Amino acid sequence: MRLHFEFIDQEASGFAVAVLEKIVRASIVRSRYDSFLHGKDVTVSVAFISADEMRRVNASTRDKNVVTDVLSFGDYSDDLDLLKVRENNIFLGEVLLCWDFIQKSATIHGVTASFEVGYVLSHGILHLLGYEHSAEMFALQASISEEYCAQLL
Repeated sequence: MRLHFEFIDQEASGFAVAVLEKIVRASIVRSRYDSFLHGKDVTVSVAFISADEMRRVNASTRDKNVVTDVLSFGDYSDDLDLLKVRENNIFLGEVLLCWDFIQKSATIHGVTASFEVGYVLSHGILHLLGYEHSAEMFALQASISEEYCAQLL
């Protein structure tokens, strides 16, 4: 898989872009879709946005007028839809992260902000791949976050 990683940091989070890209790559490679995506060009867009912007996006797309940590928007309705793709160029989707919310969540959960960023970024990528909330999903994102969180800052 050749990963094309697009990153926008509207909130000046200061995270190392190369490590964020590694988290995205690890989330895809360790997923159940690695063999399907092998040899393909996969594009993923990630952006840190403000709490106000996250609330606006969440309200307009999910009818929830609240701030959240991560939202994922993909071109595929589910994993079966993704597996139907025959092209070699795949735009997997976009992951929006709210830095303010992530910092607060880290404090509440008693983890570092770096761990929380890795955890929710991996979570967003796994949703783009069609994962639903499950023990498998949460274990995978925790493992990836633990591996890379020390490198993020």
